Amino acid sequence: MNLAASGVTTTSATFNASVSASNAVYDVWVYWGETDGGTTNSNWQNTNYFGTNMPGLLSTNLVGLGSNTM
Repeated sequence: MNLAASGVTTTSATFNASVSASNAVYDVWVYWGETDGGTTNSNWQNTNYFGTNMPGLLSTNLVGLGSNTM
């Protein structure tokens, strides 16, 4: 689940999320950009792969953001 972003400035923010499911392992990706890439990974301008994660909290810095960044 997405949590509120933190450290938001005009060009950066920290993305926060919580992965919660008992004894499950996930491949976790974050996508962002100035246009909505929908469900097609290659349509997004930026990606961050967290790797395979157990339930818990995740965060990553998003930099180079502009207005209307999703």
